[in-house]
Amino acid sequence: MGTWTSYSLSDFLLFSLHTYQRLFELHNAAWWPVHFVAAAIGLVVLYLHVKPSLAGDRILFGLLAVVWIWLAWAFFWGRYQPINWTAIHVIPVIAALACLLGWLALRPTRRLIDPQPGMRWITCGLLLFSFVGYPLLGLSLGRSWQGAEYFGLMPDPTALASISLLIFYRGPVIRLAQGLLIIWCAISGVTLWGLGSTTYFIAPVGAAIAVGAMGVMRLKRLKRLKRLKRLKRLKR
Repeated sequence: MGTWTSYSLSDFLLFSLHTYQRLFELHNAAWWPVHFVAAAIGLVVLYLHVKPSLAGDRILFGLLAVVWIWLAWAFFWGRYQPINWTAIHVIPVIAALACLLGWLALRPTRRLIDPQPGMRWITCGLLLFSFVGYPLLGLSLGRSWQGAEYFGLMPDPTALASISLLIFYRGPVIRLAQGLLIIWCAISGVTLWGLGSTTYFIAPVGAAIAVGAMGVMRLKRLKRLKRLKRLKRLKR
């Protein structure tokens, strides 16, 4: 028992922090200039988030599905799996997430929760951080542009953006997709913590903020429904 307690999380990881950061550099170099396509998708989903509509929702979910399928193949299979064999178990989960988002793109109705203006600002802030904050954070820590994390090319900023886009919706498929994204943010946070990275808390905290905003909106919605029921009873 004493032998097991002498181990730390970093002893079970198959790569170092330098190797993980180098992975980002190689991935960015290999897929340049796909970054412009990812940036264009980011601008489109941000616009569709601010100006929601039934057709827009289908496009938004469809774009997210394509992005996650791309990540499952290009990042998790092509880049992450060679340095971490356990990623082979993550790929089916990411593919399932993409299928859920694809299903949401095909569904006939939109289940949008009417948000408060403040909640819209919170989600827009999380989205902007996913698109711009992650690369700038890497630069502030001494990384080059080639080693930064970008929406659509790396899982962490894409997961945070996806959670932010989903919190105004409800339903079992939405909850399942959110759960998978939250699990990834937690796994990423634990992995970076074990590697000794100072940014280990970014994805989990961002996901927690999004989930907190979602919880507040749902509580307000329940209160509105209770008021409507009381008014109906009074009218009777």
